[in-house]
Amino acid sequence: MTFSLKELRFGELNNVKDNDENPSGDRRRTSTSNALRMAAEKAFEINTLSSISALVGIVVGSRRISRPISAYKSTIVGLQQEANSDDGEASTEDEVAKYLYKVYIPEIEPLPAPVALDDPVAGLYADVALAEGILGADTNPAELNGAMVEVTYEDMANLNGPQITRIVKQGAISIPATMEEARSFNQGIPLGSGAGQQGFSTPARSIRAFTWQEREVLYAALKPLFDYISSGEGNINSLNRGIAGDTPSKYSSTVFTDGKPLSQRTIGEVQKLYKGGSMANKVSLYKKDNTNPSVWKKYQNNDYTPGTMRSANKSGILAAGKFQFIPDTMKSCIRAVGLSQTQLDTLIFNNDNQNTMGTYLILDKAGRSRLGGYLLGLHDNVADAGQELAMEFASVPNQFDAKNPSKKKNWICPRGYNHYCSNPKPGGKEGANAKFKPTTKKPDGVAQKLREAREAVRKNPQAVAIARTIDTSAFA
Repeated sequence: MTFSLKELRFGELNNVKDNDENPSGDRRRTSTSNALRMAAEKAFEINTLSSISALVGIVVGSRRISRPISAYKSTIVGLQQEANSDDGEASTEDEVAKYLYKVYIPEIEPLPAPVALDDPVAGLYADVALAEGILGADTNPAELNGAMVEVTYEDMANLNGPQITRIVKQGAISIPATMEEARSFNQGIPLGSGAGQQGFSTPARSIRAFTWQEREVLYAALKPLFDYISSGEGNINSLNRGIAGDTPSKYSSTVFTDGKPLSQRTIGEVQKLYKGGSMANKVSLYKKDNTNPSVWKKYQNNDYTPGTMRSANKSGILAAGKFQFIPDTMKSCIRAVGLSQTQLDTLIFNNDNQNTMGTYLILDKAGRSRLGGYLLGLHDNVADAGQELAMEFASVPNQFDAKNPSKKKNWICPRGYNHYCSNPKPGGKEGANAKFKPTTKKPDGVAQKLREAREAVRKNPQAVAIARTIDTSAFA
């Protein structure tokens, strides 16, 4: 099993502490307030590494040398032995001595982790020699790439004379050979991602509907995840009238005949603005002065599919708010949240209430139990959770390849692409996004955000208590 260099956090490979009496420097185990206090109090404390005799890192490259280097004694011995040999041929040990290695040790390396073996940043790391007898007779020195190794120092206080003295695990990390490979969605994938996964491996389950008060607690814990999601969806006044991106923010109130934006309307009023609703006629049809210019041009040229054109020519909105609620989802959300008619007529569709409603989309909506279950500590499969997040939000990419679920569409939307991706054929005509291309968000980034969100819920006692009303084993 492998994992990604990007996943390595401070303190994950090496138990580096501020001192022997304080919490670990690992931010996953230290609260924000404690971390800030410790940083202020201990920033200049001496002997931080007094109890550390070796550090663990990942081999991310090597360079061949042709002459001995005084700082690395093994190179002097090895190259001298080759020079003195009768046949001029080097033994395996001598050949190994011709190499110095680049080792990424996240706790002490100020430079970022390389994304590939040819990443120039790796060339700036300190050289590390290899202790005699570490590699077997049949081992190619290049085979150390991706190995987790232990590095000791002649002078630990100044980190001088580094030497690989033990191979902890061969092939711990799979590192792409080139930068080009690293840009591929099937290379350099972190542990638990969906690369190569053929479908869901976590069974669906039932998650009960939460009360409005429970949702407020859960949203507080999940706020960073919601901020990440909404960054690619919209703001509290965002809407579209049938085509994604048709109504820029500056038009979000002018498209209504009464000039009132969504965030000043009640939730019940917003529901009536959808196509077919009793207030749909308050929404202006497409005009040059209230429509995104690129959408207007395509609309005028009839460049969209017949279904999209029919939708655009019908009064009303199709999606509303920062999470782009569509009619059916809005209806289901109101029912799940349990809003009374009085509440629908009084609660404003503002930022706080949109956030509270948004919890429905990722926790207890039908078909999202793998996503909700992961965030609530009911299972550990982040790839399944990420895939259902992609099924909900257009800005989130697939974690694994999946068939476009829309009716009569038989193409595959790959990992890294929108779950409802356009026709991949040249000139394919579908909706507003006719280009077949990856999303801005990347699968491994989504997986990491989900891990962080789950951890935030785990650290919130009220949220954990709510999760355990579903299953007492939550976060066990």
